[in-house]
Amino acid sequence: RNWGTIERIEDNNNYVAFAIDNNSSDIYAATAYALFRFNGENWSMIKTTQGNNPSQCLIVDNDGNIYYSVYLFTIHKSTNYGSDWTSINYQDSNQGWSTTGAMYVTEDNILLMNRWWDGIYWLSGDNCLPLNSGLIDGNHVGTQKVVAKGVNYFTTVKTTSGIIGIYKSSNSGENWVNYNHNLTEYDFLQYNNIAINSFGKVY
Repeated sequence: RNWGTIERIEDNNNYVAFAIDNNSSDIYAATAYALFRFNGENWSMIKTTQGNNPSQCLIVDNDGNIYYSVYLFTIHKSTNYGSDWTSINYQDSNQGWSTTGAMYVTEDNILLMNRWWDGIYWLSGDNCLPLNSGLIDGNHVGTQKVVAKGVNYFTTVKTTSGIIGIYKSSNSGENWVNYNHNLTEYDFLQYNNIAINSFGKVY
């Protein structure tokens, strides 16, 4: 019912992503080239992108681990509120890692990520492994967002000509099938998001 204002970060109005740690209630905000943490009283800068390499996406998992992605192929992970970081690169060092600004943590704490050119990956230790069987072919060039409930994963798929709709996996991303059903290409003309509620209903 009541709203309060949190002071802006160094008068910065270019916020790229936000995340909340449900364990500590800390707020994380990524500006164009840095990551900040709000502890309930003050903002503190906990990471920069180290050059002209813009922030891309940000999420905190169920254990409070922070994942911060920058455009040029690297995910940074912190297990201690941003005091220390490790860098996680895609398994093919020549291709690197990049996302569309979409990360998702499942109920069982699996980090899922989208790469705009070749689909969905999940983080296993320090490796980003593909979950693209039945999803990517000559017409499907990438995904934009993924959500999940239990073993059911849903993602948006795009082609060279634009969005074609929703794909579903009933086995935690091992295989995918088209899930458009009665949706048509016209339903996706202004399409830009997908969401899932606690009961597994997709919107």
